[in-house]
Amino acid sequence: SAGGFVGRALRKDDLLRVGVAGRREHQRMEHWHISSSVLPAYVPQPLVRVLRGAQWSWFTEEARARFFEEPYLLLPKSDRMGLRLSGGVLSLTESREMVSEAVAFGSVQVPADGQPIVLMADCQTIGGYPRIGEVSSVDLPLLAQLRPGDAVATPLDNSLPANDVDLFLMGKPEVAKGISKVEAGTLRANTG
Repeated sequence: SAGGFVGRALRKDDLLRVGVAGRREHQRMEHWHISSSVLPAYVPQPLVRVLRGAQWSWFTEEARARFFEEPYLLLPKSDRMGLRLSGGVLSLTESREMVSEAVAFGSVQVPADGQPIVLMADCQTIGGYPRIGEVSSVDLPLLAQLRPGDAVATPLDNSLPANDVDLFLMGKPEVAKGISKVEAGTLRANTG
């Protein structure tokens, strides 16, 4: 009899035996834990790291600087598809139309109102808004824990390494270990 309850799906009025874990199971689990060093630092105003999005150059210099420097608040109309942020308007250099293209968990789209939307776990697979950035995957759990009214302190913060490779395309390339030169979105790694 494999699976379910005596080899079949549960039915109304089935009785399932429960009990206290034996000493052996208890001893095995007693010292089990997750090291705090591997847990994200959940805070109401996280620092998140973002790489340039595909349409980064479409945004004004002021909008790109604003995205680095100004906090954005999480709006109540956010959900598992996307976190809607409110803050300084992110303007394009000129009005543009674009063909829909692939987006992913962490893409930061900017619709016509200039307020960014960070795409989350249940996001669509294609989108038609310009993308100013892509949130580092290691920081997505920090965003997922935010509540409406919480602030994203620095939507682009490149002073912190995103991972061991430290791939940063904007901001402070001098802090990126192992990177010797950043040019037009390409990285050259130090070999010595």
